[in-house]
Amino acid sequence: MKKLFCVIAAVCLLWMCSAMSVQAVDVKYLSVFGDSIPDGYGLADQKDNFVNLLAEDYGVEVQNFSVSGTTSSQILSQIKNAPPSILRQSDTIIISAGGNDMLHAYCQKMLETAYRHQEELASANLPLDSSNAIQLLSQLSELSGNAPADTIFAEAVSEEAKAQYDRAVEEFDQNIRSMADYIRSINAQADIYFLTLYNPISVFSTGNDFFHHLDGSIAAMQQSVKSLAEGDDRIHVVDALDYFSEHYADWTRIYQFDIHPNEEGHRQLFLLSKDVISAVPEHAEESSEEESSSIEESSKEKSTVVQESSVTSVSEMEASYHYDPVPYEPDNSYITWIMVGGGILLAVILAVIIIVVKNF
Repeated sequence: MKKLFCVIAAVCLLWMCSAMSVQAVDVKYLSVFGDSIPDGYGLADQKDNFVNLLAEDYGVEVQNFSVSGTTSSQILSQIKNAPPSILRQSDTIIISAGGNDMLHAYCQKMLETAYRHQEELASANLPLDSSNAIQLLSQLSELSGNAPADTIFAEAVSEEAKAQYDRAVEEFDQNIRSMADYIRSINAQADIYFLTLYNPISVFSTGNDFFHHLDGSIAAMQQSVKSLAEGDDRIHVVDALDYFSEHYADWTRIYQFDIHPNEEGHRQLFLLSKDVISAVPEHAEESSEEESSSIEESSKEKSTVVQESSVTSVSEMEASYHYDPVPYEPDNSYITWIMVGGGILLAVILAVIIIVVKNF
């Protein structure tokens, strides 16, 4: 009898603990802004895009404004040109920025430097491939320790070049803060998730000053995101830099001289993003005077994006723009009430059992 009582008591306690545990934030309206990563560049099937995997997992539709090849300045424009009603009703906003800031700064400088040494490169049987700076970096790394590779790497980290790279990091920091400020001016309650920039180019690193400065720039951008999140409990870091650091060969196409995540990489971004979202506790309900009109406004507004001039990337990505219907908002509150009610009922049963056992 006592063994039976212990089993029943344990079951009751487990049920009650699950009913009383802190619930994770619920994703109802998902909006995404960014570059080629959330745009799903290079995927054979967009269902493998981590953004779409998240939407499927949470049972919502996604408003994906991402455009391949965009810098953080242009992503800020994406956000500012999104319909305010979409921002207002979004409880979850994912932003991926910074990749093209670094590509435009470092790879452009490397190509410019290499062009000045075309004759030396030709004599080293290294034809200049201007369409893929990543491949050039790989080839120069193989020649490290010999001219002209060392000369090109050295010139690419001149004091002037370093100042240019540092300005790119500073602009990124300013832009992500402007993104957060603009979103907050419309929606103070949304959870904003910033995806940090990873660094698959590091697989070609020879440890010279060029790669060392690139590592430092990307680490500084990661710190910018973390610093921004420290000042706002509704801004969160999806830290792809640390998460991908040992898996670039398996999760990206870097050995095809493409920095983008492959299908497995997108699956890992989905798992990482979901882990971060799941760790965010549910916020207290806060009403908004504008909430009731947001859906009505969204049906009247047309989505527009201002494409700034010279939107380019190393791979000459084709810009695309996605706008989906207003997502359906599922009501899962009844689940909580069922769990709480069940817990109370089992507590009553437990009390009755205790009384019976004592009298027995």
